Amino acid sequence: MFRLYHSNDLDVLKELLVHQMKQGDSDPFIPEQVLVQSQGMAHWLKLQVAESLGIAANIEFPLPSSFVWKVYNSVKPDLPERSHFEKESMTWKLMRLLPTLIAEESSKELFAPIAHYLEGKSNELGINQQKVFALAEKIADTFDQYLVYRPDWLLAWEAGNDEIEGGDISNQPWQSELWRRLVAESKQLGHSLFHRARLTDELVDIVREGKEGLNSLLPTSSAD
Repeated sequence: MFRLYHSNDLDVLKELLVHQMKQGDSDPFIPEQVLVQSQGMAHWLKLQVAESLGIAANIEFPLPSSFVWKVYNSVKPDLPERSHFEKESMTWKLMRLLPTLIAEESSKELFAPIAHYLEGKSNELGINQQKVFALAEKIADTFDQYLVYRPDWLLAWEAGNDEIEGGDISNQPWQSELWRRLVAESKQLGHSLFHRARLTDELVDIVREGKEGLNSLLPTSSAD
């Protein structure tokens, strides 16, 4: 049975969570899964649970994105433990790609806005790497949002289709090419090309193939 509790009062939700834990209807050797939106919330909940129950043990507080990946991994064991398209991973790949793309003759015109942004931000050793990292981090964050909210865009770009529905990025045409180059870079590094957009598209088939593994991860109740 799936139960949904909702409230705009954190203390109410915390009390509901503690009440569920007190029921003791779950296997004590299986970690409790409590999804949180930030590590700060996880820390607060640990303290609150410990204060109410006397101890906070064998509880995991995954972020939604990492929990979803764990679900995918449980039903598709050939996936890596962590996605190679997490923000941190994309940031470092983009940091390597951006200086190359703005220097290549074939892509110089398309990535002129990136080059213009980095103009005047150089030192005697060349492009300021801190600025490149900051830009790569921002772009990685944007792509991460696309993986969640605009997966169809990314799948279309990978298929070579820059015409997307539901949005206009015509003033930033470099985004689609940069995503394709990021995917190509990942392939060259031998990384798994499965990311949330592609896995979500195949979710029904994946669940059918690995239903038992999925059932072991899904919670029986939730608070929101």
